[in-house]
Amino acid sequence: MSKDQKPGQNTAHKFIIALTPSLLLGLNLLVFGTFVAFNGNHGEFLVSYSSALHFYYLPGLVVFVVLGLLSMVLGQRARQMFNTVIILLGVLTYIHGNLLLWNTGILDGTRLDFSKTWRSLIDATLWVMLAGAAFRYRSWLAAHGWKICAVLILFQTIGVFSILYDKQGDSTPNLTAFPTELETFSTDTNIVHIVLDGFQASIFEEMLTETPPLVDTLSGFTFFRDATTSSDVTYLSVPAMLSGKAFKNQLTISEYHDQTLNGYNLYSFLASNDFDLDVATPVWWNRSNALFSSYYSIPTPYADQQETLLSTVLLLADISLFRQVPHFLKPLVYRSGTWLLSGTLVSNPEQQFQHFAHNTFLTDLQNRMSVTTTNQRYKFIHLVTPHAPFVSSSDCEFTGSTLKYSKKAFTQQSFCTLKTIIAFLNQLKVLGVYDNSMILIHGDHGGGVPFDMLLENGDKTTSTDVLYRMWGNPLPLVLIKKPGAQGSLQISNKQVQLLDIPTTVAEQFGLDNNFPGTSMFAENNNADVDRVFYSSKIKRNEAAAKDYFDEFTGYHITGSIYELASWQETESYQAPLTNDSGKYVWGTEIAFGASGNFRQFQAGGWVISAARDITWTEGTNAGLSINFPETKTSVNMRVRLKPLLAPGKLDRQRVTILVGAEKAGEWVISTNKFHDVELNIPQKLFSQSGNTDIRFELPDAQSPLSLGQGKGKRALALAFYSIQFKPAP
Repeated sequence: MSKDQKPGQNTAHKFIIALTPSLLLGLNLLVFGTFVAFNGNHGEFLVSYSSALHFYYLPGLVVFVVLGLLSMVLGQRARQMFNTVIILLGVLTYIHGNLLLWNTGILDGTRLDFSKTWRSLIDATLWVMLAGAAFRYRSWLAAHGWKICAVLILFQTIGVFSILYDKQGDSTPNLTAFPTELETFSTDTNIVHIVLDGFQASIFEEMLTETPPLVDTLSGFTFFRDATTSSDVTYLSVPAMLSGKAFKNQLTISEYHDQTLNGYNLYSFLASNDFDLDVATPVWWNRSNALFSSYYSIPTPYADQQETLLSTVLLLADISLFRQVPHFLKPLVYRSGTWLLSGTLVSNPEQQFQHFAHNTFLTDLQNRMSVTTTNQRYKFIHLVTPHAPFVSSSDCEFTGSTLKYSKKAFTQQSFCTLKTIIAFLNQLKVLGVYDNSMILIHGDHGGGVPFDMLLENGDKTTSTDVLYRMWGNPLPLVLIKKPGAQGSLQISNKQVQLLDIPTTVAEQFGLDNNFPGTSMFAENNNADVDRVFYSSKIKRNEAAAKDYFDEFTGYHITGSIYELASWQETESYQAPLTNDSGKYVWGTEIAFGASGNFRQFQAGGWVISAARDITWTEGTNAGLSINFPETKTSVNMRVRLKPLLAPGKLDRQRVTILVGAEKAGEWVISTNKFHDVELNIPQKLFSQSGNTDIRFELPDAQSPLSLGQGKGKRALALAFYSIQFKPAP
């Protein structure tokens, strides 16, 4: 090798050493991270990833070139330290974005959970340890660290191409222009069908009391205060409402969507009866259909195409950064739902939230409306409001950040949603089509606010106390105006359900139909009504990914929704807890209560009661005996429970957990509500040849009688709702 080649080789080698780490860091943050965020939420964006990608070229180039060139111009010692830091950041962002993924909740509008400080301690420890190792071996990293970066780039590139291969048949909703047909109303017959996501009947009823003019404003409407939905999951409740067929977990979710959204439903029925159909929705699974005259994907933000694209680009970058920073920095990126980049670099930050975007859309439609056709028209409009996040003040202005979940926050947002709806209805009156229209305004489920109920003995209670995990979700708002109906708002106690909507619409127009259910305006006997509500503890995103629910419980409501005696559990599906060899299946949830499946594992110390969802410990210890599969790692035990506490008398419950004969850990439970507690159990404590005994020692157990909380004489400590075991990552 000639001497004149060596300097060139050295320069090329310096470029590789300097640029490869900066390339990894830039790709992690702006390409790999945004790609994973996009494909993990494939149906939530109205732009393609390829159209967003070119926005990352310039910042990616800045990171790549600036960091790389800066390394090149530094002195040898400074360059060594600088490259070490960039390599460290590249590796750490890879670890956080792909391996150490803390579950802070679902990005569905509810607040994320940053309360578990031990996650921050683990992340901080990881950073300190890797930083110490990087500093100690900085000379080696300066020479060879680029190889680690190159491997991580290659590994993630392969992952991207594998996802692209798997997703090749998927379609992404596209931004579309506001269709002229959506603006057009009929001079003769209109059906205006508005779904307000999460609007709850009990909240509306309180509004009627506090705002009496609503009775006259909503002229011709009937408010069905005793209405139910079949599901609190939107992708189940809306197809059920359109078809009259509830999802019962007997089909996969995909098969159910195919049968309800593409089969015999309100869309196909009205189209076959010469209605022109205009559909506006933000939900990607309610896809465009050849039956529709027009279809509009309501964008968030509700803005022009360029601003919507910019908002998507910034949100993807936010999510990517959120995934790749340590737990103690995540709140700084999330900013209570307003996000670091997408909440500050757009002209109208409130439009990042569906509440404001969808209200703006409805106002825009109101301003565009015209009466220019004699064809019968059906307009289906799905607005994700007053659903969380709560970002509306009492005067309907943007609060600047998300509010904590509360009845007050929900009521404020519901009122602002209703205000927009009333303005829309008033414009229908101005156009002269209000009277001849059938108008349906309803929630797809309730909003989770507890509502008042009666016990069998007549005592008052709330849905939170007796319908655990259902809260106010079974109780949607239902407002319907028949064509030609006039006069003040009527309030009906008739027991109805959203499954009745197709039949109700058909009956109003005298059309023969094969829908199940009964018209809400029929003179039926309430005692004959048998309503259904299906609930699951499995998160809807997890079920959607699996295409089915691991756990699903059906309730029949044979009287008023407000009376506990009306509720009866009639169906229950739970994934098998054990396999064919009798061993527990990792990750399955063991449920307590009369409807639970924990009995095969109990080993004494549990109260026998009729409580549906919980089981109390009895005495100073309670146990389970479970045949676990072999594990090569420690096991995470997660328990959902509530302690017996009495302010000033008993402020805590101490718990010692024994696995086998050895102590595995301790808890001090002082939160007086149902919540999750966790413990990592060392692998060595699990039996390799039979059942493993797990015991909870409870020295603070006392009777409710001794605490002045009732007549019970048994010593209680903890109410168990569920327990789950998973091998620790």
